[in-house]
Amino acid sequence: MRKRWLNIFMGIFVLLFAGLWIAGCTEEIGMEGMKDKHNPDSADETEVVAIAGGGFNFFSPLDEESSHSIALKSDGTVWTWGDNSAGQLGDGTMTDSTTPIQVKALTDVVAVAAGSVHSIALKSDGTVWTWGNNKFGQLGVITTEECEFGFLNRICSTTPVQVPGFTDVIAITGGGFHTVALKSDGTVWSTSPVWSPTAVEFVGLTDVTAIAAGGYHTIALKTDGTVWAWGWNQYGQLGDGTTANSSTPVQVSGLTDVTAIAAGGNNFFVGHSIALKSDGTVWAWGDNSAGQLGVTTTEICEIYFGKEGAASTPCSTTSVQVSDLTDVTAVAAGWLYTLALKNDGTVWTWGSNIYGQLGATTTETCDGYAGSFDCRPPPPCR
Repeated sequence: MRKRWLNIFMGIFVLLFAGLWIAGCTEEIGMEGMKDKHNPDSADETEVVAIAGGGFNFFSPLDEESSHSIALKSDGTVWTWGDNSAGQLGDGTMTDSTTPIQVKALTDVVAVAAGSVHSIALKSDGTVWTWGNNKFGQLGVITTEECEFGFLNRICSTTPVQVPGFTDVIAITGGGFHTVALKSDGTVWSTSPVWSPTAVEFVGLTDVTAIAAGGYHTIALKTDGTVWAWGWNQYGQLGDGTTANSSTPVQVSGLTDVTAIAAGGNNFFVGHSIALKSDGTVWAWGDNSAGQLGVTTTEICEIYFGKEGAASTPCSTTSVQVSDLTDVTAVAAGWLYTLALKNDGTVWTWGSNIYGQLGATTTETCDGYAGSFDCRPPPPCR
């Protein structure tokens, strides 16, 4: 039960920085739009029990809005707002919304999650429903609807569709190109990371208690306190000491006694991973171009961009301890940045601050694969 509530809190914790406090600005969401207009005396508009936030859409122009938010109400309905260019708001349209709108034909929901440009809901019967971008099979089912977002036409679904094979699910998470589910028997299932809309079980990975998805990789925490990872590994985000991609889970080297995990990234191939140990210390691995690992690293990873050539970026292919940070009770990760909650109620952040996502003014500049940008290199700041 304690782990369950920790996971719920972590989901809320992520969105406070990645969804509601966008670009370093605080703004109250228009929750009055979430009241049932056909029954104004129904549930109060503030009865939100869970929230989730989508990420940066790599295929959209940089000057366009490209993120969305999700809220779950106590009555089991789901409400969304923000970018809707791929149908990720789930209202049957591709029209953006600055106020919450209800997802069509979706009730009895107990958990929500978001990928970069798609949305996920877990119903009380253990089934999983998805909507939004489906170009890479992240919805887990074949769809024929087409959405035009950014500069590309992409397969999508503007209303929720059920993921076949995702049954008896107790937890969900979304990455840049995939959807991941944890079943009640401790097995992990994912939509295929090879652009095929098929539910895939990761055979041999059992006794899992928590899952987290980055841009193009996934990590899982087992009951024995070990962490396992699979997917893209160009930045060392799988933590096995290599930069070799893996379609099957590999154990993160030298990491035990873990109680919580998080994964950062976007819908490109950027990614880093975070683990919280039982002693309150935080460990990280993967891309470190913005100091998001919370410690200075000397390892260099070569990042290849096809015809664009290659670039070098700081990284760590094995887990390293975040410097000057103890007594942590929860962790979260976004695109190029990381957050931690300490037992005294304070929040600490580090990594990229290009949009003010660290919640503090920073003066440092990091030189990463994407050029120079504001950041907070180690150690973390409060």
